[in-house]
Amino acid sequence: MANSVQDILTIPFSNRSFEIKLKIIKDGKPCPSLPNLSSLHKEKTKVYTRHFCVSNYKKFEWITGCEIRSKLFCWPCLLFSKDINVWNKEGFADLNHLTAALKKHEGSQAHVQSFLSIQMFGKQRIDVLIDSQRKAEISRHNEQVNKNRDVLKRIINAIIYLGKQELSLRGHDESCNSVNKGNYIEYLNALREYDSVLDTHLNTATTFRGTSPSIQNDIIEAISHVIKVHIKNEVESASFVAIILDETSDIMTKSQLSTVLRFVCKGNVHERFISFTDVSADKTSNGLF
Repeated sequence: MANSVQDILTIPFSNRSFEIKLKIIKDGKPCPSLPNLSSLHKEKTKVYTRHFCVSNYKKFEWITGCEIRSKLFCWPCLLFSKDINVWNKEGFADLNHLTAALKKHEGSQAHVQSFLSIQMFGKQRIDVLIDSQRKAEISRHNEQVNKNRDVLKRIINAIIYLGKQELSLRGHDESCNSVNKGNYIEYLNALREYDSVLDTHLNTATTFRGTSPSIQNDIIEAISHVIKVHIKNEVESASFVAIILDETSDIMTKSQLSTVLRFVCKGNVHERFISFTDVSADKTSNGLF
């Protein structure tokens, strides 16, 4: 078969005549069933085998398979890419990470260029095709950015709500089997029942889910920065400013110094809490100062 993956790996596409190249592209990519392509997947105490599903050929129109090697390849990159990678050299066989790998490769510059090359091969008005493809890529990118912003807005609002109610975010056990995963995750799980955008994100997210402790801390830090900038602007426009300091011990018996700013702005008195500071090491007046 002239356009089999193994044949193209043996005789590179670039070494063939224009007529043969045109025929290979016209015949289209091979879509073998690949019955021997599988991966073992471990999930806690369960172990099962994942098999390649031929429906992926339609879902990702650029992937193809090699029956001899029982691996997946990128059809455009196999034909046109000059950058050597697993998708046009060795082949991909890790089904446990297939979806993530497909999405990552699909966004690579080498793949996009190869995809354009296979679309434009033997056709005129290349500039029009490039412009159309570029517009489509920008449109898809902007759509994804808007979706990410919508999800992030919901996550930020959830953290702000818990902060206003003076509730802790994290629980003692946030694992899948936990009865109580903490206020933050439980709150998101309650919202997702009535919010399809949030529910879809929590079900499909692979890189940014927004529930990890580090993400929570990053968002809290960002919210804190915005609040402090706002307080700073208020203080700068105030006629009178006073600093209120008070020391108390927390649950860990550490001495915490609370800092509050009290100021007058447009005839109204405001108080803004700034922070807690650990002063266990030195509680003298000089230390507090």
